[in-house]
Amino acid sequence: MAETAEERRERLKKISAGGKLKFRNYRPEDKELKTKAVAAELPKPILDQKKAADASDGPAAAKKQKQEKPIVESAIQRELRAHNEEHGGSEMLNIAPRKPNWDLKRDVAKKMEKLNRRTQLAIVELLKERIEREAAEASDDEEGQDEA
Repeated sequence: MAETAEERRERLKKISAGGKLKFRNYRPEDKELKTKAVAAELPKPILDQKKAADASDGPAAAKKQKQEKPIVESAIQRELRAHNEEHGGSEMLNIAPRKPNWDLKRDVAKKMEKLNRRTQLAIVELLKERIEREAAEASDDEEGQDEA
């Protein structure tokens, strides 16, 4: 532990003596700190390294990859078939999440049933009033024709 403390002291001395600061998660606003800060390093592209490694392995590695791909695809197909047999139906897997408002619909369902019943009763009542009004108008018309 004493060695690590000494190493830390030396590193702090170098920094305070004018060494470059590394701001990993902080971008300094101060002009003086901006001039002392080291530019952030960009990550190395992983895909390029993979392609280079594959190219260096030669045709044997490419042949091995071609053999592995059908094996993986057939494994996926087996899993899909097993799932379809287990759960029934031949449709593809439904991996889409539920709609975000499904719980709201569930909570409001009872209230909507009550409102629908009331709406139906109100419609029936309005129809009855309309029929009565039309009947009253028809009877008034008949009385008017009898007097004439």
